[in-house]
Amino acid sequence: MVEVKIDAAALTNELGVIDERLQKRGKALVRNVLVDFEEKLTREQFKGYRGKPYRNALQRRNGDLVKSIRTSRIKELRGGGARGSTFTTSRYAPIHEFGGTIRPKRAKFLRVPLSSTLTPSGVAREENDIREVGGRWQTKDGRPTFIHKGGIFAEGLDGQPKLLYSLRRSVTIKPRLRWFDTWDSLEAKRSLRIRSAVQFALGVTRG
Repeated sequence: MVEVKIDAAALTNELGVIDERLQKRGKALVRNVLVDFEEKLTREQFKGYRGKPYRNALQRRNGDLVKSIRTSRIKELRGGGARGSTFTTSRYAPIHEFGGTIRPKRAKFLRVPLSSTLTPSGVAREENDIREVGGRWQTKDGRPTFIHKGGIFAEGLDGQPKLLYSLRRSVTIKPRLRWFDTWDSLEAKRSLRIRSAVQFALGVTRG
């Protein structure tokens, strides 16, 4: 006769030990998975931040978007498990992730700066930035501006008219934050972390 016997009490006890060990490692597992995601996202999707960026990465300007990306505190759940999230509080994140068209809300046109008037980080150079003073628009150093053929001009430092901004009725933004693409790209690493946690728990019971 060939027979297989299972001791239910021993099996239940072993499974209980595995479950306990997994729960203890669950909080660290969730934290590590989210840290992997945040680090890869900020390293590859933002130029001038850290590491080697993705070729179509966002140009970092004042840093508000990348600074808004945060990982929450990891909470242990009643009954086992853990929960956490990585999120952004920036109102600009959705359009950079999904793309879309921006249109003016109060004015007739959007004011789009020329690349030649920007600093390497994409911010308007101080001498080219304009503001309204007494109902008239002028540069910060007081040079008056004028509109001509769909653009805003001011007298350049060389005395010649200089185009500072083009006027557009809309601007289309392509998807480029790659939030969900970055998460998907880490699937293999997440699986490896999960397998390592399970193997650790199984190794404890065998030890």
